[in-house]
Amino acid sequence: MNEIVIAVIIGIITGVISSKITDILKNRKYMHSDFSGVWRDEIFEKNSKRIVKRDIFELTHNKDTGKISGYFKRYAPEDDKREWHLSGGVHERDLVFAYWATSKVSESKGCAFVSVKEKDFLAGEYFKEKDNKHIPVKLNMKKCRGVKTIKEFESQFLGNVNVTEA
Repeated sequence: MNEIVIAVIIGIITGVISSKITDILKNRKYMHSDFSGVWRDEIFEKNSKRIVKRDIFELTHNKDTGKISGYFKRYAPEDDKREWHLSGGVHERDLVFAYWATSKVSESKGCAFVSVKEKDFLAGEYFKEKDNKHIPVKLNMKKCRGVKTIKEFESQFLGNVNVTEA
């Protein structure tokens, strides 16, 4: 009888430990990607260096498959509070994704192509759809080190945002 109880206890302990190890290994492929994490962008006025919009992204990159997913929110200008989902892929130093509005009120959708220019800095364009045309818009993305979620970014930084600050 004691041997059965000991075997059951050892089985439970082994199951819990192996489950935790599996979770750690599964999350490792996301956590150690340079693309995973919180990013903020700068969207520029056409033919100008003036920043007109800013968004905050929360990205998850699976290094095994190259797939990237996540969502982003507009935080400047302050009266534009839209949110989007995104899905795409990473190939070498390039990130390509499609995005679509989370709300049925907004039909905002498009795609983006950005490349690594230096550590924690991506540059490229996003293409927004307007009147059945795809309009390119300059886009820079900077990684927010030390911030793990959009909520954490909002609590630490919003309230002191100037849309035109570089």
